[in-house]
Amino acid sequence: MTSAVIQRPLLPLERERPRALYIHVPFCVKRCHYCDFATGPLGDGLADEWMTALVLEAQARLPRGFAPRTIYLGGGTPTELPDHVLERLLGWLGEGFDLEQVEEFTCEANPGTLTPTKLSLLRQGGVGRLSLGVQSTHDRHLQLMGRIHTADEAVEAVTMARQEGFSNLSLDLILGLPGSSVDDVRRDVERFVAMAPRHISAYGLTYERGTPFKRWESFGLLNRLDPEVERHMLATVRKDLHDAGYRHYEISNFCQPGFSSRHNLVYWRNGAYVGLGPSAASHVAGVRRTNVRSLRGWLESVHQRGGRSRGSRERLSVDAKAGETCVLGLRLAAGVSRRRLTRMLGYDPFASPERATAIQRAARLCLLEDDGDRVRLSGRGIAVADTLFCDLL
Repeated sequence: MTSAVIQRPLLPLERERPRALYIHVPFCVKRCHYCDFATGPLGDGLADEWMTALVLEAQARLPRGFAPRTIYLGGGTPTELPDHVLERLLGWLGEGFDLEQVEEFTCEANPGTLTPTKLSLLRQGGVGRLSLGVQSTHDRHLQLMGRIHTADEAVEAVTMARQEGFSNLSLDLILGLPGSSVDDVRRDVERFVAMAPRHISAYGLTYERGTPFKRWESFGLLNRLDPEVERHMLATVRKDLHDAGYRHYEISNFCQPGFSSRHNLVYWRNGAYVGLGPSAASHVAGVRRTNVRSLRGWLESVHQRGGRSRGSRERLSVDAKAGETCVLGLRLAAGVSRRRLTRMLGYDPFASPERATAIQRAARLCLLEDDGDRVRLSGRGIAVADTLFCDLL
């Protein structure tokens, strides 16, 4: 299905050329119990089919002269690819782009699928940053989530990566698991810090429709944590990581100085990027496009439509685009500048009566800080960010 595309002049923000490339690898050993991403098992020959279609889509859809400054291999599990397909993918990227000009090349990895051979291929192929889905350092929580690795195997994966020469590591942590406690999270942070990654992402668990977690909750087989406990967990993570030298630069992300995720910053600044693969999203010239979700549907449409897969397309109205840009920017600790927004959008979106009222109300409640130019979330505001964002949109 294709959404209507609003015809209007481009905003200054929308005139920038894309400089970020995302590639969706839709394969996993098994689907985790909380996951609703576009993934599936790696059947015979599927990885080769995916790779062939990826090249066709790139030839049809990449803008002329496209020169990415960031590349992100996500999924799914990119390290689930067979060695020969992973080598083919990395070789294709090296031939198509000047990797010397790429500032950040990230690959997601599951600790249970990393091998010395895969790490060597990634290193030789130009990948400089690994994002490891550790999620927890407690085996009982890993089992509940359906992860394929143990806590010890996660530590071994970090050790292997370092031995191969990877110094820029990012580790993922999930907060709010059923049956977990603040002490569990405190221990997670302690163990993460001991592994000394450059970057840590701490995400709150969400119960997505169609996942085992959502079904189990509906049957009364597990219970969500009290929101106050989850807020205490986030506060604990913020304090303990701050004490360990990590900067809380985005709602769910922490880094050592100089190691924020450059690729994800493109998203949070509502910049331009290109996505390839099933379910991948792109944002170019103000039009947001999302590819068809299923692997089989994407493969068929790429071949039938000369590399241009089916999907949805949408250009927001000026005011909706302004609201989206404000909300994405407020995810960052630095917040958003009225002067910069005015340059990007052509007007001050916070000047509208509705948004001005929402900001004043949030500031009175000490949820937002507003110095007249820069607006940012306070520590209290981070805990209720979703509600604030709904007000601003």
